Amino acid sequence: MDNVFWLNGFPLAPTVNNSLVKIKGNGHLKFNKKGKPYRQQFAKSRTHKSFENACRVWHAMNSRAVMVMRNELLKLKADVEGKGGRFALRIECFFAFTEEQMFTEGWQPDADNRLKPCADALKKILELDDVYFFATLSEKVTTTTKENECSVIRISPMTHRTLDEVRALMFREATA
Repeated sequence: MDNVFWLNGFPLAPTVNNSLVKIKGNGHLKFNKKGKPYRQQFAKSRTHKSFENACRVWHAMNSRAVMVMRNELLKLKADVEGKGGRFALRIECFFAFTEEQMFTEGWQPDADNRLKPCADALKKILELDDVYFFATLSEKVTTTTKENECSVIRISPMTHRTLDEVRALMFREATA
């Protein structure tokens, strides 16, 4: 299929819950892009920093393929916008866990809670604003060994929908 891109063996993102730690006290005074001061209450956890480092390593090992993908996405963006359309991407993240983890009573890995860190890493690697990520989907898949746990990401163009289109779809499916 044209204009579908795959990232294989991408690092497994931590959950949002494991990505941030509370800063002790009142936090750190920071300034936003407009110069307005605010208190930073959270910082990246060691787990999240380790994930970012793994992403940098993955990027270095796949830099040529990523560059080609980025160029193709930018060309696609220019084509869509040149025709008066709006550029939108669907990001599908397949998070691979061992069967033992997936089907253990009590605790099972969370997939949707990994989307934000994964999308943020993807944004950095592709150097593409995540404002274009209109749909982010997660799916848990199984793998045989702990060493094989990773993410596989599928990126494809999509047409954004309106609320009326979604409601029409809902009506069609309810009356079918």
